[in-house]
Parts: sequence; structure tokens; C-alpha cells
Amino acid sequence: MSTSRKGGDYTPFIVLTADYDGKALLLRKDVLPKERRMNDGTSYYAGSDIDEWLNGQYLTMLEDAEGTPQILDTEILITADEAIGYSGNETESIVRKVFLLSNAELGFDTSVNVGTEGEPLDYFRDGNNRIASDGNEICPWLLRSPCTSELTCSYSIGRDGALYIINTTDLTGYPASILRGSVK
Repeated sequence: MSTSRKGGDYTPFIVLTADYDGKALLLRKDVLPKERRMNDGTSYYAGSDIDEWLNGQYLTMLEDAEGTPQILDTEILITADEAIGYSGNETESIVRKVFLLSNAELGFDTSVNVGTEGEPLDYFRDGNNRIASDGNEICPWLLRSPCTSELTCSYSIGRDGALYIINTTDLTGYPASILRGSVK
């Protein structure tokens, strides 16, 4: 576990793997306290509301925190825009410092209505590790994976740790799977 400190409060992170593109991949232990929507009008991840917030306001907060290690750029796979709306599975690479996890990284089947965005992470082999909390109660959380049979639906993890389809325009999930890009 790793932590960063902001104004006297510590934010714990779980080390998901020491080798994600050759770097450590960290997951925030508790979800953030405010629900956020994925996007307005599309389920494409790059440039979405949540992507811009994570790599803008949230990244600035992390970088300003005392004891935060260097946050590095990381190449991740996302479902391509042209796959959305017709059940495609094409993917493309983008570079981010902070990002949401994908269906594939949580070990879910990616054979229907989703691109294969990365490899399964061992941490999520135990389904209980998919259940997230804000420190007080169990909360749903967002994934970056769109449901490609629809234009405005993406996947999330419910309070029971199962995979759900949500409307990207609704405040339906906490960005629990916020990852601190990678650290040396």
C-alpha cells in the first residue's frame, strides 16, 4: 500500500501490480466521495468528462499532495470511437497519467459488445476485490469500457461487485477505479 498526503489527510492506494507497462500501477483504496458521470452524449473514453477531470483537477490535487511519487505517463488501450454503436471491438492506444480500469483488467469477458482494453489483473481474480467503499458504505464505480452496442452506455461495477451497463450521461457511479497512472 502507498499513500499521499493532502492537508493532513492520507489517501491510501493499493499496488495492483509492479509491472503495468514496466511500472507500478496503483488503485485508490476508497472511492472518491462524489458521483461523476462518464460523459455527455457518447461513451467514448478519450476526452470524456471523466477523462478530462481525472487528468485535470484530480491529477493536480494528486501532484500537489505531500509525499506523492512522480506520476508517469502510461499507454492504455481504449475501445475506438468507430466501434461504438455497432457492437465493434476495435481498440486504440492513448497516453494518460490517471485513468479508469477496463472490463478486461477486471477479468470480465470481452467477447461481446466491448473491446479488449488490456490484460486481466491478478488482484481482481478474487471477486470481493471488485467491491468498493467510500470508507463508510459500499459504492458503485465506473469503468472506461463502453458497451459498443449502444452510443451512450458504458460499464460499471455495482455494489455487489458485478458488471452493469449504465447510461454515460447519468450520475451513476463513483470514479473508484481512479488509478495513479504509474510511478517509478
